[in-house]
Amino acid sequence: MARVGSEGLRGKVGGVVYSESRNGVTVRALKKPRNPRTSAQQAIRQRTASISSQWRALTDEQREAWNRFGAAMGNVNGAGKSGGWSGQNAFVSMNQNLACVGAPIVLTPPPSGARVSRLSGGSGKLTVAGRDITGFTLDFRLAGGKTLKANEKIFVRATFPRSAGQGNAKLFTRQAAINRGRGYDSLTADASADYAARFGKRMDKMQVIGINAKIINTATGAASEYLQFRVAP
Repeated sequence: MARVGSEGLRGKVGGVVYSESRNGVTVRALKKPRNPRTSAQQAIRQRTASISSQWRALTDEQREAWNRFGAAMGNVNGAGKSGGWSGQNAFVSMNQNLACVGAPIVLTPPPSGARVSRLSGGSGKLTVAGRDITGFTLDFRLAGGKTLKANEKIFVRATFPRSAGQGNAKLFTRQAAINRGRGYDSLTADASADYAARFGKRMDKMQVIGINAKIINTATGAASEYLQFRVAP
């Protein structure tokens, strides 16, 4: 409901929103937030709800362990200040990572000092015949020239084929997982079938595909930072 006060007319009536600025009252149409409810979005929401319900079932001791773990996790907020996570956020984050590679949920946080391998580079080989992708291979490198550990998998998100002239900020605005539920257990992976199943095979030879990849520990849910790169035919 719109209201009139000392500050002027504000609020909404039907499909119209009124607001006050230094230039007077402004009027705009009320826009409903997009919620396409795709199958992928629904699956993510259901998975998050399921993990959150597991948090509520934890014992006090388990929650306290997650609270300590979350408090020790460094992050930077919008104001540039560092701080920890809540125990629940840490629990959901670790178990979301595990779901990405098809690993079971964990009720205890990773041990102190646990390490995950780090991706130091990535590249790919795209073969396009006519306007169809006929081959797509991804190659990853680890820091120090190491190999993946037995309990590590690579989770990959990709974009639709986009113009090669786009900067990364625009290129990566729309991306989706191509190997959710299993991950890759090798530094070289044939992504042809996974990509086609998610995005189809159509691609112009002047386009590129953006790749976002990270390593996930399948025993704890700990993960590396994302590595971002693009692949061209």
